[in-house]
Amino acid sequence: MLVAQFLTSFILALMKSIDIRSESAVKLLGEFLDMDSTESGRRPNAEHFAHELYTYLRSPYRDLAVYDSVIQIRTYLI
Repeated sequence: MLVAQFLTSFILALMKSIDIRSESAVKLLGEFLDMDSTESGRRPNAEHFAHELYTYLRSPYRDLAVYDSVIQIRTYLI
C-alpha cells in the first residue's frame, strides 16, 4: 500500500511540473514501470502509461469505468 501511495504522489507531482508525455517524464516513470524491460533505451510501459493517462485526462469522462467502456482500442498486427 505504501508503494502505491508513493507512486500516486510521485505521478501527481510529476504532472504538476512537466508534461507527462515528455521524454523526461517517461524516463522518470520508467524507473518504476520498466524496471524489468529488456528493450534498450525504450520504456514501453512508461510510454504506454503516460499516453493512457494523458488521453483519459483530456477526455470528458471523470469516471474511469465509464471511460473504459466507451473508448475504442485499436489492435495492430505486427
